[in-house]
Amino acid sequence: MKKIFNNKQKLKFFIAGLALVLVASLGFFVQSCSQEDDPINSSNPSEQLSPGEFEYCGKIIKCEIGESIWEKQFSLAMQNSDQMNKNDLILESYKYIGKINSIEELEQIKMDIITDAVFPKYTSSNEFEIVKQTEVFSPTDMKEILDKLMPTSESNFKLQKNSLQKSLSVFFEIGDISTVEVNWIYKGNKLKTIALVSNKHGIIYDNLLFFIHDTEEKTEMHIQTIPRLKSDSEVPVSVAFHYGTSGSAYNKDGQELYYFMIECIVYGIKNGNIVSISKGEVSEVHRSAYPWSCDAKVQEVSSVAGVNGHYTFAYAYDYKLGGTVSISWQGFGFSILGGSSNGASGTMTVIPDDLNY
Repeated sequence: MKKIFNNKQKLKFFIAGLALVLVASLGFFVQSCSQEDDPINSSNPSEQLSPGEFEYCGKIIKCEIGESIWEKQFSLAMQNSDQMNKNDLILESYKYIGKINSIEELEQIKMDIITDAVFPKYTSSNEFEIVKQTEVFSPTDMKEILDKLMPTSESNFKLQKNSLQKSLSVFFEIGDISTVEVNWIYKGNKLKTIALVSNKHGIIYDNLLFFIHDTEEKTEMHIQTIPRLKSDSEVPVSVAFHYGTSGSAYNKDGQELYYFMIECIVYGIKNGNIVSISKGEVSEVHRSAYPWSCDAKVQEVSSVAGVNGHYTFAYAYDYKLGGTVSISWQGFGFSILGGSSNGASGTMTVIPDDLNY
């Protein structure tokens, strides 16, 4: 397998809409996702979790004996605080307050969380300011977010679980949900937030921990030679050109907020220095957790096989906090409904030279 970034290959980009940066990081990815000294197992997160285990940045974390999930999450947030510290925010400490014993008490705590709340307002992909919550969400919107994250009726809980979005909702159970006071220092000033935590599920919500996030976005391209039985260099070999772009975000609780992946594979035959295109395939994956929205689409535009052939495809993706992003193919390009400045779209043509090496 060889990288295609050399003088012999020519990739033709026809950008329609926002330019796509070939290799771009939109933030500082959560460090614990790659640290070897964290107690992270290689288990598939989709597998059934054992007691004391939880998913964090797509990995499985196991708590120490006597340690609760939410305590472990606070510990990880304090360890992996580079992005927060670079924005003059320090998670100083936290203090357990007590259990919530009724729905009425929960509703009052929700109002306490909303009243005079602080909130991260992003000015770029990895820079934010701490502002009054009303600069980002109205009190009505915040109440709706809290109600959906912690429904008090089984019907509303099932509605969230059955939605198309990934659900971070936790059903309110007396004896399981507690409040924690979180102490912060922002630009030398002390701040306090109220976190809702669950012994079973960990941190459910905190104004800062829930919305401060680490993002990663990248695009990769390479050529792959498909193994054959014969090793004679004159024997035609199968080659494939891979294109992929992906992006993801995790908040400081370790919860995935959105993920997208767009992929195109163009297959060909190489006989000496002559390469012909056979066919191409495209695929996409996207998901998001409320109140985020994410969509991604890729579409074959035209395909011609042979030594003078080509494969052209179009792509689009977008994501945002609040509202809904929807992408649809219009026969000549993509339409992005409810889009933001986060996304990109364009068209790319692969020719036989791009499969040469």
